[in-house]
Amino acid sequence: MSSSLLLLGSAARTVDAASASSENFLAVTPNTHALMVVIDHTASGGAISLTPKIQVKEPSGGAWVDYFVAAAALVATGHSIYLLLQRSDIVNGAAIPVAGGNLKEVLARPITGAEWRFLMMHGNANPQTYSVGAFWIYLL
Repeated sequence: MSSSLLLLGSAARTVDAASASSENFLAVTPNTHALMVVIDHTASGGAISLTPKIQVKEPSGGAWVDYFVAAAALVATGHSIYLLLQRSDIVNGAAIPVAGGNLKEVLARPITGAEWRFLMMHGNANPQTYSVGAFWIYLL
């Protein structure tokens, strides 16, 4: 079972783009298993340098703090998937090796904090067209 969330609608962008704040379902739904973030990068107006991030809101001051930063920048159009498992006991918090395909990284570390957001960092001012969605995956 899963529920979907549109983080950033398809648009051409030249600067960093942040999604709206989202509730951390792990805090309210104990059977949440994973967060899958899917990027659909459809067009580029030059060299590509995009770095996906997940940020959590620091509760006392409200600042956004990096929780997950992709290990490598995206440098080509296409689909990219990041899977953040909510159960750190699966592999003791270590990254799970993945090879090939659209799945770029898997991280087994629960998202902490009540609020989170997606942030796409642009490494240059070349226009890039992409959308970003996410799925909360639940255990039944």
